[in-house]
Amino acid sequence: MIFAGLALAAAPICSSAQIRAVIAGVNHGAGRAQTTILLANNSDQRCRLPAYPTVTFLRQGRTVHVKIGRGRDGAPVIVRRRSAAALTFGWSDLGPAGGDCPTVADALVGWPGAGIPLWVPVAVDACMAMRQSPLAPAAAPASIDTTAATGFDRWLNAAPCEAPLLRLSTMRRAWRPLVHDALRIDFVNRHTARPIFFDPTHGILAKALHDSVQSLTLCGGNHSVPYGIPYADLAPASTTRGVHLGMTPDAVERIEGPAQPVSLGGGFSALHYRWSTAHGAPPAHGEPATFNLSLLFYRLHLMAIDYSTGPLR
Repeated sequence: MIFAGLALAAAPICSSAQIRAVIAGVNHGAGRAQTTILLANNSDQRCRLPAYPTVTFLRQGRTVHVKIGRGRDGAPVIVRRRSAAALTFGWSDLGPAGGDCPTVADALVGWPGAGIPLWVPVAVDACMAMRQSPLAPAAAPASIDTTAATGFDRWLNAAPCEAPLLRLSTMRRAWRPLVHDALRIDFVNRHTARPIFFDPTHGILAKALHDSVQSLTLCGGNHSVPYGIPYADLAPASTTRGVHLGMTPDAVERIEGPAQPVSLGGGFSALHYRWSTAHGAPPAHGEPATFNLSLLFYRLHLMAIDYSTGPLR
C-alpha cells in the first residue's frame, strides 16, 4: 500500500491534452442503459486520473442539469503510455410516465488540473438520475477514431464564434482596408483532406473550407476539446500584417485601417473589411476575386479571424 501511494503521488495529473476519449460501448435493455468511455493516454508520459471525473451533459450546446450519483469507493488510476481507464455511467432511459427521455447528445468530461474538458458525442437519454462508476484500468483501444464524423457538426455549432460569424456574413456593409492582409496558417491549407486543427492548451480552432469560396478561420475561446481532431499549437497564428487573437479593436484598426464596429449583441462586435482585385489586391490564380476579412471581438478582445476569397461580385 505504501508503494502504491508513492506511485500515485509521483504520477502527475493528466491534462486533457494528453487524453483521447473514445466511446467503447453503449448498452440498452429493460429500460436501462449504460455507456463506457475509454480515456486513453495518447502521450509518452504516464499520468493520474481521479476515481470520479466530472461529467457534464449538453443538449444543443447548453448545459442540462442531470443528477449524477457516485459511490465512496474507488481510487485514482495511473494511466501509462498507450493505456486507458474506463469511465462508465448508467441511467434509466424511460421517463416518469414510461415514455422516452429527450436525448442529451453530448458530454464534457473533466477533472481538476486537466484544463479544457473533453467533448464526447455520447448521445444518451437522460431525464432521471445517473449512476457513475469509479474509473477502472482498461486496455487502450486498438485504434481511435480521428475522422471526427460522429457528432462533429454538433461540436462545431457549439463553437463560440460560429453563430456571430454566420450573422456577420449576411451583413452587406464592409470597409476597405489600408492594405491587403490575409490570415495565414500554412499547415492547415496544406492538409486539404483534413483541414481542421485544434489547440487544446489555448482553446483555439483553425479550419479551412475549399469550395467556390475559400475561407480560413481561426476561432478562440472554445470551451471543450473536440472528438478525434488533430492537435496543433495555434497560439502564434496571425494575419500577414500581425493581427492576432486577443487584440483590441483599436489595435486592429491601426493595422487594417479605420472601420465602423458592428454590434452583434451578447458582448460580441466585429470589424468587417472587403476589397477586390480592382483595389490593388493580387489576383487569385489570375482570376478577379473578392476578399473578406472579418474580425470578431468578445468584450473588446479579438476572438476570431475569418479570411475568405471568392469570385468577383
